[in-house]
Amino acid sequence: MTPNEIAELEVQNKILDCINNFDSFRFNAGAGAGKTYALIESIRHLLKQKLASLQKNNQKVVCVTYTNVAVKEIKERLGHSDIVIVSTIHEMLWEILKAHQPQLVECHYQKLSSELDELNSELINPEHPKLKVFTSLSEEDKEVFKAFAFNTKNIYYQNTNAKAAAFKAAYAEHKGQVGDDNFKVWLRNYGNFKEVVKRLYKQKRYQYCKAKIENKDSDYQSVVYDSTANTDRLDKMKFSHDTLLEYALNLVEQYPLLRRLIIDKYPYLLIDEYQDTSPYVIKLIGKVHKYSLDQEKKWLVGYFGDTAQCIYDTGVGSKILAIHPDVNEIDKIFNRRSDLQIIQAINKVRNDNIEQKEFFDNKNNGLVEFHHINANGDDEKKIKYTHDFLNEYQSYLKKDSSIESSKIHCLVLTNKLMAQLNGFGVIYDAFNNAENIYYKDLNTKLLSHELEKLDPTIRLLYQFVRQFVQINNAKATYYDVFGSRSKKLTFSVANKLINDINLISPVTIGELIQGFSELYNVDVRSEELEAYCSQSFKNKKDDIERFGTIENMINSLLRELMIITPTIDKESLVIGLTDEQKEKLSDQEVEQVKLLLNIPLSKWAKWVNYIDQDLNSDIVFHTYHGTKGEEYENVAIIMEHSFGRAYAGRNKFKKYFEHLQHDKNIQDQKLDDDEYSDEFYNTRNLVYVACSRAMRNLKVLYLDDISDIQHGINTIFEEQLVWEA
Repeated sequence: MTPNEIAELEVQNKILDCINNFDSFRFNAGAGAGKTYALIESIRHLLKQKLASLQKNNQKVVCVTYTNVAVKEIKERLGHSDIVIVSTIHEMLWEILKAHQPQLVECHYQKLSSELDELNSELINPEHPKLKVFTSLSEEDKEVFKAFAFNTKNIYYQNTNAKAAAFKAAYAEHKGQVGDDNFKVWLRNYGNFKEVVKRLYKQKRYQYCKAKIENKDSDYQSVVYDSTANTDRLDKMKFSHDTLLEYALNLVEQYPLLRRLIIDKYPYLLIDEYQDTSPYVIKLIGKVHKYSLDQEKKWLVGYFGDTAQCIYDTGVGSKILAIHPDVNEIDKIFNRRSDLQIIQAINKVRNDNIEQKEFFDNKNNGLVEFHHINANGDDEKKIKYTHDFLNEYQSYLKKDSSIESSKIHCLVLTNKLMAQLNGFGVIYDAFNNAENIYYKDLNTKLLSHELEKLDPTIRLLYQFVRQFVQINNAKATYYDVFGSRSKKLTFSVANKLINDINLISPVTIGELIQGFSELYNVDVRSEELEAYCSQSFKNKKDDIERFGTIENMINSLLRELMIITPTIDKESLVIGLTDEQKEKLSDQEVEQVKLLLNIPLSKWAKWVNYIDQDLNSDIVFHTYHGTKGEEYENVAIIMEHSFGRAYAGRNKFKKYFEHLQHDKNIQDQKLDDDEYSDEFYNTRNLVYVACSRAMRNLKVLYLDDISDIQHGINTIFEEQLVWEA
């Protein structure tokens, strides 16, 4: 064995010693160190040494990882075992909690009550800017308003996407219920009217659900975790990802017996990519660990990860040290992935207690180059410079006979530029205007390869467009198109529906939605039509019925995303927006949705291919976040001062390199500020993750003037080369 192999084995033996002695630990290793290998070897050790004991006590080993993709990879590498549960944290927690329905229902009831209290407070607050049309009424008139709202519920859902004039016209024939004067006042600003009505409907649903729970109604004595949803449907006794973590922590804190159950049933808990785990989960695990120590129970948690690769705001990152201290720290310094030149560069980026060392002595032919050119913020120049730079890079690779592939994976910081380069920039621009998607979340909610992380409405569009693309995909099977119901369908009936859908001949996504909505909007639907719709709109049948048509449902969901926040000037702060101004804004929302629906279907198909990572090209474009866990022989990184154009991303990378120019004392003083520290390490981690994807060749192109940050850049990249277009 080589000295490096011996040293690596010693690190693995430290992990195994901790496992044998039930000493909880945190295994920290940089990029390319073989964290997944260490994790799988740990599980294999448990199966070899502890199998009989685990089987005798009906116990399981749990391996939790961050994504479904990682779950699949670990299962494939590990092989099948009844003793090992490999799952996401959400699946694991739900498996534990779902048997404790009385306690879950109580937790759900408390959350329902809390949100209902908030709703009730809004509906009696006379200062709420959007609800004054209701909150300023007498109690008697409020009851009249409510009656009118509930008597016209179908009109609301069928016309919620209409412009102001059409919306009011739909209600006009019912104005006799409340009188002309009330009708004019209440619907003067139809946007505010809808804000009130939405809350009234939700209030009633929550009140009804709460009463059913209180009265021990059999249909309301259990709750369900909806793994496909990012939002709660509390009145339907369903909750989503974040709420599951909230409920789990609450129950573990409240019930020692639940901690005991976890310890007895799952004596070994291994967490992959711990830095991306929610603080809620780390708190929960910390409480179970403390309970095991207090009760002198044998239980172990093993964390596998790297704080320098925490790039998601929801991940615990380095805060894990404060939330769950007092575990054994095991570090690994080897890098099996990259050539020496790459390792030297990424060591300078992370600059912490882990300084990686090359594992293979012969991997010493890497290339690291930093180039810069000032595009002056011009998007067209950025795209041109990027293409020209990549073509030049590819020519270099083709000339080197020692390089097996000239394929380049190009990492782009701004989602906008990545979308443009991949051919669906117009879709990014449209959703960038969506007020209900926080700009920091756009990368995940629009561009994530993990479907469950997409915004629910955007995921719905993905499913719908993908289904349409599939029917013309020669490689797709009937199962891909119709799901499990395909077994009941004959070739002729399935083929007829496919032909009917193709006859829509849509150019835009709006035409596809309208055409399929009309196809589906019949009194008696065939089995194949229901099957296709079920595949396209999973778990949405109730919503389709509520809105009347598929088109109404999609338009309404898109409208919710496209809410426009007015620009407030000094005069508006004093007198507020006029009803006419507010109405104009609501009409603009409708126009926003129309613009999105008019985007060519070909652009949507390219977006779907990106989500599916179905990009067969010599140059493949990614966002930094989208490459987590990947490795590529040749990497290009396109970098600039800012991370997008939002305020928080302004000069994000310029500030990072400015920080590196200060002496250590000043750096330490700045990092004492929590907000500054969080931003710095988030940026540092992005740079580290991006650079560490490279196995052999890494080239960076910086698209802004670097004269003010040249010294900071020099701390990582010793030479800055001027690139000429």
